[in-house]
This record gives sequence, C-alpha cells and structure tokens, in this order.
Amino acid sequence: MVPSTFLYRGHAAVIGGSLRRPVSKPINGAAASVLTHAGGFHSSRVQNYDLDNIVKFTLGTTEVSGSRAADGSYACYVSAVVENLNVYNQVTADRIAGHLSSRLEKDGAEMEILSFGTMFTNLRIGGVPVEPQLAHELFGRLKTHGAFLDAWHNTEHSDHAALRSAVRKWYHSPEDERAEEAAGAPILPQRMTRDGMVRASLFNGFTSEPGHVKRTGFEITLPNFGTIILAELFIGKDTRRLNMLRLKMGSPVEGDMDVAGLDLNGSLYP
Repeated sequence: MVPSTFLYRGHAAVIGGSLRRPVSKPINGAAASVLTHAGGFHSSRVQNYDLDNIVKFTLGTTEVSGSRAADGSYACYVSAVVENLNVYNQVTADRIAGHLSSRLEKDGAEMEILSFGTMFTNLRIGGVPVEPQLAHELFGRLKTHGAFLDAWHNTEHSDHAALRSAVRKWYHSPEDERAEEAAGAPILPQRMTRDGMVRASLFNGFTSEPGHVKRTGFEITLPNFGTIILAELFIGKDTRRLNMLRLKMGSPVEGDMDVAGLDLNGSLYP
C-alpha cells in the first residue's frame, strides 16, 4: 500500500491589487510568503511602504508554516499583519492582523480551520472610529466545511440561530436585517454559493453603527471614496480564504486592493 503524502498549501500577502487613477499601475504583492507542498516555514516583511502617497504603512509582515505533529496530524498556519495603514487618509488603522490555522488528523478526516487572532485595531473610515465585531466564537465551533453546512441547513442545530444572525449581517443593511428576521427569510440566497464555496465574513456588526457611511452586510460605502469590504471569508471543502480589507475605490482614486490576504488548505494524496 502506498503511504499517503500531505500536500501543504498556503500563502499570505500584505497588500496587492491595481490602481487605475490617478496613475495606472499594479500593486505588487508586498511581503508575500508561500508555503511549499513539502511544508516548512517562510516569513517576509516590508517597512515604510509608500505607493505614490496613496497607500502607506510602516510595517507589513507575513508568515506561513506547515509540519506534521508527533501524533501524526498535519498543521498549517498563515498570517499577515499590517501596522499604521493609511489609504488616501480615508481608511486608516493602527494594526490589521489576519490569521488562519488548520489541523488535519492522520486518518484524513475533514480539515479544521480557525481564525483566532484576527483583529482590527483603531480602524477609522472617513476619519471616524469604527469597531467591527468579529464572530470568532461562532467560527471556532464551525471550524470545518461540514460543520458549517450542517448548522446552515439543520434548523435544530445549536448554532443555527447564531448563523442566521451572522448571515443577515453579511448581506443586508441594518434595516433589512430586522425585516429579514421578522419575515423568516431563507438563510442564504443561492446566488452567494458556487461549487460548495460560501462567501461569508468574520464581520458580525459594529459596536455602534456609524452614520456617515452606508452599510450593506460587510460592504461599507464611503461617499467619494468607494466600497470597503471587511473580513471577507470564503469557506470551501478543506479551504478558507480571508481578505481582512478589500477596497473597491472609485473617486478620485480608482482601483482595487486587498490588505492582509490569506489562503490556506491542503490535502492527502493518494
């Protein structure tokens, strides 16, 4: 019998994307780290980043690692941290940290992936402090794709109500959240899924809803700037992808940008 080999896969980048206005240029994946199929460890860092005075931060770091534990399980970890971020004086933060860690038992059961340690520190949008709440406890329980789907579809599941509440915060405005709950609307529009991949978010509302922006789920629209997407999380079979901050900028700066982007999965072969 051919022994199984675990193929590690993970990557992390501090920033990436492209600008179209006022200058047209790619935003290269600064301080990127990639995990090889054999595992191991890699880290990268960049200091005093300045992209045409549009995007600046003092420090960005990434780490990826993968190894086999003494009990035969496989563990992976990816992280990206950005300090003193300033995007055109409209989106700023003292610190943004994204973390994903995984574990796969040696028997090949479904991979568990957690996001503990992920956080925003002193995030400001349009100069106004905002405090995103992150659903770490919920996703700590729903740490596999199977557990997530079970809670999603099974109305008797202990986390079904909490997941319904989270889903409303992903996709609706604060007003529509209340209306959807009152109407007992379906838990998730099918248009949000493809091939078993679910577009979700760690975002679980603001401590205090800001009045100067329009929020539709985890997408925040700031006038004369664009759309800010918080803690976007894609959940698939044995994989999770996390973008801590995704910006779709419209005016006067136009472009698309990810800040603290992570991807983590892996598989046994054969």
